[in-house]
Amino acid sequence: MGRQLAVDGVCLGVPAGECFGLLGVNGAGKTTTFQMLTGDIRPTSGDACLNGYRSGRGLWSKLGRATVVRPG
Repeated sequence: MGRQLAVDGVCLGVPAGECFGLLGVNGAGKTTTFQMLTGDIRPTSGDACLNGYRSGRGLWSKLGRATVVRPG
């Protein structure tokens, strides 16, 4: 199976204390977006940031308090 573009040009802001989710059809890139933000996978280009910190290992210790509900 070849590579497929899953997430392109996403930019969003969530005010402190707010809860949010992503809605979309199957294959739209919702899970992939969260996987990039949590550091489970790396973006092939660009940056994935939470509160100004690049996603990846050690991100959650920098953020302090955050809750992510992972699919599956």
